[in-house]
Amino acid sequence: MRFIRRILMVCALAVSILSAPGCGGKFNRTNYDTIYLSQPADDVRLVLGEPTEMTDNRWIYIHRRPFYQAAITFDSQMEVSQKRWSYQQDTLR
Repeated sequence: MRFIRRILMVCALAVSILSAPGCGGKFNRTNYDTIYLSQPADDVRLVLGEPTEMTDNRWIYIHRRPFYQAAITFDSQMEVSQKRWSYQQDTLR
């Protein structure tokens, strides 16, 4: 019984680490491209995961290596009003 409990705890820990922003989570260009204007914030969170940084009306997603980021801006009803993608090519090869 203790063995099974340990396995479950290790699995839960692995899931929480992998779902952290920038750690192999949902944030990538393919998922970003599915975000559309007027999309509800809850749907954005389902597609991209938890943002790296948040303000009242803007969510920032950052992936460290390779570096790319997205800014999603919401209107007063928390629907997407603007989205922006940026990246930096890795020059250290």
